Amino acid sequence: MKNLKTIVAIAFVALFSVSPLFASDKKEKKAKQKEVVVYTMALHGAHCENIIMKNIPFEKGVEDVKASAKTQTVTVTYRNDKTNKDSLVKAFNKLGYDAQEVKPEQPATQEHKKH
Repeated sequence: MKNLKTIVAIAFVALFSVSPLFASDKKEKKAKQKEVVVYTMALHGAHCENIIMKNIPFEKGVEDVKASAKTQTVTVTYRNDKTNKDSLVKAFNKLGYDAQEVKPEQPATQEHKKH
């Protein structure tokens, strides 16, 4: 009976010491699945910002939203395994906004000639 208690105790210790290793792997995988997209749309002040901020954060997969009427942009951080850019555009359309993705500018390449 004493040996059984010892074996069970060792099993629990082993289980709890290994489980944090698996949890950290899941966090790393989730971090790799995040994407950030910037949309431009007609935002006419704080009222429009509030409409965006009260609705878009509740879309599936959305983790962060920043709306700015000053720059006429909305920045969305989302999990690409839960949603996609098309679904986000549809969510903006439901609210009455015509969202257009802002493509990141590609750096100009300069050719250097060797003399």
